[in-house]
Formats: sequence, C-alpha cells, structure tokens
Amino acid sequence: FSYLWVTHPPPAATAVVHRYTSAAAGSGSGAIANAARAGRCPWPTPTLADYNTLAAESEYAAWTLVHGFGLNHVAISVHQLVRSITERGGGNSLDDENRDDLSLEGGCKTSVSQPITCLEDVIALLMAAPHSLLLNAEGGVVKVSPDGLLRQSATSAQLRPMVFACGGAADVPGGYIEFAERLALPHFAEVEAAGGVLREDQRRDGFEVGNADKIFESTYVGQTGAR
Repeated sequence: FSYLWVTHPPPAATAVVHRYTSAAAGSGSGAIANAARAGRCPWPTPTLADYNTLAAESEYAAWTLVHGFGLNHVAISVHQLVRSITERGGGNSLDDENRDDLSLEGGCKTSVSQPITCLEDVIALLMAAPHSLLLNAEGGVVKVSPDGLLRQSATSAQLRPMVFACGGAADVPGGYIEFAERLALPHFAEVEAAGGVLREDQRRDGFEVGNADKIFESTYVGQTGAR
C-alpha cells in the first residue's frame, strides 16, 4: 500500500486534506468501511479549487481526493498471462479463440494473433492499433530492478470528465494497468531453460521502490498526453 504525509505540504494543501478526512471521520467507521467496500470516496465530492490546490503540491493526493477508495491500478503477471493463454489452447498467441484473457482499458479486447512470450510482446500489443494505448514513459517504458529480474511497464491513465461540488468540471486521470515480468532467480534459471515450469517461489519476488515510484506516475497528467 502507499500513503501520503500530510504534515509536509504547505498549509493550504494540508488544510484541504484535513477538511475532507475530518468529514469522513465524522461519518463514522461504518460509513468509511462501506465506502471502502464500494470503492468510492468516504467524503463529500470535492470542489475544483480544492482539487487544484492539492494537484499543485501532489498529483497523487489530488487523485485520492477525487477517487477515494477507487481502484488506482491492477497488476497483471506476464508469465501467468502467457500460461493462461497456453492452457486455453491458444499456444502463446492472443487470437479470436482466447482474446478474453486480456481485456484492455475501456473494455477493448485484442482480436489479433500475436505471439506473447515476454513483456516486450505485451507492450507491442498495447501500443499497436486498434488499442494504441499510451504507456508510462517515466524512466523508460520498461522499468527494471537493479538485479534485472523484475521488469515492469504500465499504461498511462486515461482522462475522464468529472463535475465537482462547485459545479466546475475538469478532466481527471482514472486508473491504469501494470504489467510485471518476474524472471527466474539465478539458481533456478536452468529449470526454465530446460523447458520446465517454474514455481512462483522460483521467480523474483518482492517490491522495487525505484520501479514503483515511476509507475505511480501513471496517473500524473503529464503521463496522459494532456497539455
């Protein structure tokens, strides 16, 4: 999970955070729990001025203000995606027989036959027509851990219209999709090379802060292509 330090921003931004979190706290723990289960905000719809105040200091804070407990992103494991396609009888291609394996943002599903064996294949599919999705380019389209065994990429969030409590409207970033490729640990590399199936504990596990910092910028307006 992630969190936001509210003691460091300027007073105006801190005041905005406390105003909405206090409103949520005043509604009671039951209401907050219901909001969490429903994936919605536990506080009232914000004003555009408050959104802009937070966005000027932290786009992550501004995203949270308008989405609350909404889904920030989903992560898809590349090797599990490949395995799922193969087990459904599609070899290692996404085609008309197994295209439900990968539903892209906006409900669009792939309908082309293309080999999927690694993260680069997924990226090529996402960027090609008819999807033509914009990918997070911060630090490169592929973010690689120092040991080279965790390779990640993510779509950039799409902008969605929102009407604020004040009546003002603006386009705000939605969620995004992350793709993670966890390669074999060095002492298990020969298992995969020999055609064996790796167990999950034989792959690179864990969280890489350097990658995550860049991936979280997928909801930043600058990553959406907006100017």
